[in-house]
Amino acid sequence: MVAGVVPALLAAVAFAVYQLVNRRALLGVDVYRGTSTVMGVGAVLLLLVAGLTGGLALVPSAPLTSLLLCAAAGFVHFFCGWTFLGWSQVRLGAARTGILIGTVPLFGALIAALALGEALSPQDVVGLLVVVSGVAIVSARRGAADTPVADARLGVAAGLATALCWSSSPVLIRRGLEGLPSPLAGAAIGMLASAVVYGLAVLLTRRRARRSVVEPGTRRLLLIVGLAASFAIWMQWTAFDLAPVATVLALLQLTPITVVVLASRIGGDRLTGRAQQRVLLGAALTVSGSLLLVLG
Repeated sequence: MVAGVVPALLAAVAFAVYQLVNRRALLGVDVYRGTSTVMGVGAVLLLLVAGLTGGLALVPSAPLTSLLLCAAAGFVHFFCGWTFLGWSQVRLGAARTGILIGTVPLFGALIAALALGEALSPQDVVGLLVVVSGVAIVSARRGAADTPVADARLGVAAGLATALCWSSSPVLIRRGLEGLPSPLAGAAIGMLASAVVYGLAVLLTRRRARRSVVEPGTRRLLLIVGLAASFAIWMQWTAFDLAPVATVLALLQLTPITVVVLASRIGGDRLTGRAQQRVLLGAALTVSGSLLLVLG
């Protein structure tokens, strides 16, 4: 378990960098092409590292079900989760989206209660209420500078959908790694499958691109996003393989706090006055409630 703490902490920091830089990159490219580029970079890097470390050598002997589960985990986490993340960041900014993503334990608890019949303890109920309170505060947008109500609602829904995807994928990851004892190879397979499907989708819907030319500065940002994302995924899958899911999810709660702290410097989100107070209060409630859920 102790061995999984370090990669989980590294994943939390890398995920924060990924979310913040991704927000800036999406100012110069549409969500679909931006996400497709990040997936392509991540797939290449993960395949390269997995090949150099010998992880890919285990793929031919792995059961087909394990490979399919890794691909499914990648589809849920990358294809769906990253698309929802981009939608939310464009409409809410990095700080608010980062807090909404911190609701992963909330969805994990609800999934366990509904699908697995795991009863909620009093501590779980308190945690759920605290998380919901934090989300409500973050979602309450007032003032002329805020985005239109329709966009804000879509951003909140997309942020929560991201959390739902990221709370579901660990189950698929653990099942897939039972037959493929290489988290790096499993992550590479998941990323590659998602990148191929996403690339084909972008080619078939080119008319949806917001801009025809991507500036060099935006390309550099997308490269940084791909590097941060691939490293974060590598560390996350390694942590899930070495430590209980609850422990990893608890350590990943450092991500929303890091995003809020660095949002104005890296993510380009200038929060002042009451808006900053709401975000900080929402972050504190969301993280506190999530920790109650995880530790409970």
